[in-house]
Amino acid sequence: MASLDTSTLSSRQSPRRLSERDLEWADLVLIMKNEHKTRIRQNFRDIKLPPIQSLDIPDDYEFMDDALIELITDGAGSALEANFDLSTQEETNEEDL
Repeated sequence: MASLDTSTLSSRQSPRRLSERDLEWADLVLIMKNEHKTRIRQNFRDIKLPPIQSLDIPDDYEFMDDALIELITDGAGSALEANFDLSTQEETNEEDL
């Protein structure tokens, strides 16, 4: 199973904000709602952005809600599988066991 780096996730309440460096590093940006894509494009017009994919998760959840975590985990897993060939990584990990 692939791991997910959540260090760049942020909200209006978060002290951590998405940066130009984060976007230059990323191969794929996962967002909760399509409005986030618009905000990213407006704030980072001067750099080449990686693909941005919405998980279509509404803001109906409390922070760290179990249902929210499950939606993010499932959505991120599906997005990663759709955008990257993870079979080689899984085969390598299985060989290490």
